[in-house]
Amino acid sequence: MTWEVDSSLPRAASNECIRRAELDLGHFAARVIQDALTEAEAAGWERRARAFEEAAPRSTDFNGRATPAELEERSRRCLAVAAACRHKAELIREGQPQAIDQDVWAVVEKVA
Repeated sequence: MTWEVDSSLPRAASNECIRRAELDLGHFAARVIQDALTEAEAAGWERRARAFEEAAPRSTDFNGRATPAELEERSRRCLAVAAACRHKAELIREGQPQAIDQDVWAVVEKVA
């Protein structure tokens, strides 16, 4: 990869910017792979489901000026998302693969 460097920056500052960008790109690539692996595992979707269940409002929470109807709607939405996450986990466990876009396959074939 080539970098265009702003010639108005001192050389040391330019080198530091490039060094940081390269480290950030490496970290970014690692996060993309980690996120992809997590999304492909049923356990990741189960964790996400639990997080949405825990996010649903409870009577012991401080809910400010939210009305009971608003709290009920928030709870309904959180629990619906949790159910969808559990469904996704079940599909993964059953071995039903998610469709992959042709552009993604093209990149994978080019890299492989």
